[in-house]
This record gives sequence, C-alpha cells and structure tokens, in this order.
Amino acid sequence: MIEVSAKLERSGFALDVDVACKPGVIGLFGPSGSGKTTLARIIAGFEEPQTGEISFDCQPLYSTKQCINLKPHLRRVGYVFQDTRLFPHLTVGENISYGLRFQTSSPSIDFEELVSLLDLDGLLSKSPAALSGGEAQRVGFARAVMAHPKFLILDEPLSSLDQMRKYLVLKYLEKLKFRYEIPMLYITHDPSELFRIADSLVILESGKSLASAPLEDALGDPKFAAFLGVDALCRFVNAQVQEHLEGGLTRLSLGQQSLILAGLNAPVGARVRVRIPAQDVILAKGTLPLLSARNQLTAEVTDIQRGHGPGALITLSVDQQSLLVRVTAQALNELSLAVGDQCYALLKTLGFNARDVMI
Repeated sequence: MIEVSAKLERSGFALDVDVACKPGVIGLFGPSGSGKTTLARIIAGFEEPQTGEISFDCQPLYSTKQCINLKPHLRRVGYVFQDTRLFPHLTVGENISYGLRFQTSSPSIDFEELVSLLDLDGLLSKSPAALSGGEAQRVGFARAVMAHPKFLILDEPLSSLDQMRKYLVLKYLEKLKFRYEIPMLYITHDPSELFRIADSLVILESGKSLASAPLEDALGDPKFAAFLGVDALCRFVNAQVQEHLEGGLTRLSLGQQSLILAGLNAPVGARVRVRIPAQDVILAKGTLPLLSARNQLTAEVTDIQRGHGPGALITLSVDQQSLLVRVTAQALNELSLAVGDQCYALLKTLGFNARDVMI
C-alpha cells in the first residue's frame, strides 16, 4: 500500500493530494500541468512538500508530523524519465549493470534473465546514441529494475513514441510487471496505455486528486468518462483459447458461449483477458436475422443508466461476466429494454485488435 498526502504551493500552482492505493500498477492520469510529475518527484524525494505524509508498506518516507524525510536513495524508488537519461559514455550493458551497485535485496535481479526478458541481448555493446526510442526505453526499464527497487515510477515513458512502438514497449512492461511484481506508479495522459498496464487509477486535475479506484471500476463508471473520455468506457472479460479456426481466426471460450477474434498467437488452453469497449457493442432483441457479426452473445440486462444527454449506458450479464453498452436514448426506448430482459450483444470479430487482448 502506498499512501500519499501532500501539499505544495509555488508560483501559479498548488498541489493538494490525498490518495491511498494497493500494490500493483497505479495509473496516474491527468492533463498536462495537472501535477503528475510534481507528485512523482515528491514521492521519489526529489522535491519536498510544505506538509505531507508519505508511506510505502507502512514505512514512512516523509512525514512533517514525525520529522522524517528520507533521502531519495534510501527510499528505494526507481525512476524512469520521459527521455530515459541513459549515460552516453557507457554501453547498453554498462548502463544496465549500473543498477547492480544499488541492489540491497535478496534474491537479487539476474542480469542475463532481465536482458533476455526485454530482448536486449543484441544491444549490449551498443552506445545509447545508436538506439531507437523504443530500445532506449527498454534499456531505461532494465537499468531501473536492475537496482531491485521497492517501487518504480514511470514518468510518461512512452510519450515520445508513435502508437505502434507504444504498443510494442507496453508488451515488455507487461513482462516486467508479471515477472518481478514490482509495484509501479505509471504516469500518463493517454487512456489507451492504462488499459494494458494499470491495476488502479488516480486522476489528477489542477493539482487535486479527483478520484481513485481499481481500473476496471473506473473504466466502467460514467463519472470517470468526464476525465478519460466516453470512448474509454469498457469492461474486461476473462476467457480461454478454445481453438484456432481457418481463415486466421481464434475461438475463445466465454463460459457456455464463445467469442471469435482475429487469430491470437497463444496456445489452446491459454487464458486471456479481453477489453470490450462499450461503444463497440450492438444490442438486439427478438429473433436475429442473418448477420455478418460472428459474435452473437445471449445476455441479460442488469442495469440501465440514462444520461442527461442523448445517451444511455446499459450493463449486461453474459455467462456471469459483465459487459457495458452505450446506446442512444432513442434506441433504448425503441427496444423497450428493462432490467431483467433477455437480449443479444453483437460484436464484430475484426473490431478487436491485439491491444485489446492480454494473454
């Protein structure tokens, strides 16, 4: 558990936050200038608030009440900056090895295993100047993890990358997350990054913490849509690879029903987590005509929320898992849907992409 209560005032800006999050990956989200980096620097010990209490796993890192202010190196916080800040006079291998001098925990992080996990074997003798943006970020991750920190802060590490490279680097971050289980604070202003990496979410605006919740709760709550955008509303379902079909498709077992996606690079039996955006689900009631949509899931309406505008948000139960659907109020009225009604949730097979699936 990380608990942060801090106040900092300076010319033209005031930070006043009070958050507590469970271990895992905490997504810190907010627009530019909301105070994300300032809060991260306070946690790391690079900046001191006027008043505050900061603790990690019940160990105080900073406390105005107890007159505690641990130096950055004693807080055991790893920090990856936007620009990586690799040492230009050292090779990739030497940059990664630099973290070894800070290891105090046992068992230690194995150098060769970490390098292999991040596919850096062929880059060890290169200079940082010869690396692409994505390669440099992976080296920055490796150097920070090599020090075996208690907590890792990633300050918008993908902001300089295009969407394709972001996705590729996020896959490596997922590997780090599941292999080493190091708690992380992941700072971003891009909701698409949160889908892949975060377990919980903290939203900052104008220096204040507006909300804090588990990620899946936040992405399914309309009040968060004001900050993340309505396109971020979604649900995650758990499934299992059932079979690989002809034509480059994969069938997933979703309880008693199935979900067909574009082919996944995963063996039969593998467990997967699929993000289903609320705007991508079409509702149907009654007898279905012949449709091109391969996914026609039987569902039960469990909740209906009418918005103040033209939209409505419907919650469905599909084999004891939950889906969200965004429809217009007009469509809701024409379908005459009510809680307890049976309907169909239609999803296009090619509407999913690799970013929506975690293996």
